Amino acid sequence: MKVADILTIMGAISPILLLVLGALFKRKLDKATEVKTHAEADVQQATALKVDAERESVVLANAKLLIAEARAVQAEKDAIKDERITQLNTRVGRMEDRFNRMRAALATHGVWDATALVDLRSMKPEYPEPPHVPTDALGEE
Repeated sequence: MKVADILTIMGAISPILLLVLGALFKRKLDKATEVKTHAEADVQQATALKVDAERESVVLANAKLLIAEARAVQAEKDAIKDERITQLNTRVGRMEDRFNRMRAALATHGVWDATALVDLRSMKPEYPEPPHVPTDALGEE
């Protein structure tokens, strides 16, 4: 076979060969494009998930800050309340002590009053009875 015959045969086969090779290459290219498209879709989905996760992270961080702030405010309120309760308990204790001293003084003074009333009546029998001291006001029953 001559070189010219070989070239003629190759010239006739080359378009068919090019079509077959082109079709194979196009299949590979289409497959690669499909893989690329799926990968890009996966990247977009992953990006969307990442954005959602970051948004939830920010919301969670803000919620933690708000809870911490609310706890701090509640702790301040509790401290003020405890201080106020201590002050009121101290005042109540002082008032109870004062009331007990007044009760003791009234009981002691009551004897003197009774003696003074007897002496007064011996000089002035028409003198009226002293006003009644309600014992329930003194906590006695």
